[in-house]
Amino acid sequence: MTDRVAILGTGKMGEALLSGMVRAGRPLGELVVTTHDGGRAGVLRERYGVEVTDNASAVKSAGTIVIAVKPQDMHSVRGSLREETLLLSIMAGVPIRSISAEFQHERVVRVMPFAQSAPPTAASIKIRYLDAHVVVVEKPAGMTTLRHAEERNWP
Repeated sequence: MTDRVAILGTGKMGEALLSGMVRAGRPLGELVVTTHDGGRAGVLRERYGVEVTDNASAVKSAGTIVIAVKPQDMHSVRGSLREETLLLSIMAGVPIRSISAEFQHERVVRVMPFAQSAPPTAASIKIRYLDAHVVVVEKPAGMTTLRHAEERNWP
């Protein structure tokens, strides 16, 4: 599986995720984003130095796909998914079963991002398995991270 992350839709939430990944040091070659607005594509390239492409191209090259489009635009996101691709949705109000059915894909996680507040303590972290591949690490104040089940440095 590739470490490349594709963010489909770079409105406010998509750009916030992109900005956070860039600030956290994610290599720019591992990021690709999409937008339907040509002017916005230029802004994103200039501001972040990332590749901006169409949805189908982004989906082909990514191991993780963040669906950051408006719920009513979910049907516009197309592309061939590999079985091992992980879909992360930040679309409000769209259940996992709807996303799974739309994309004919089983590896779907729904995430609601929140701003970080106080650092977590060991006692405040809860770990639960989502499936055989993904572990959800829940921290206080909505700080949830997803980890591969084989990783051991979860918190």
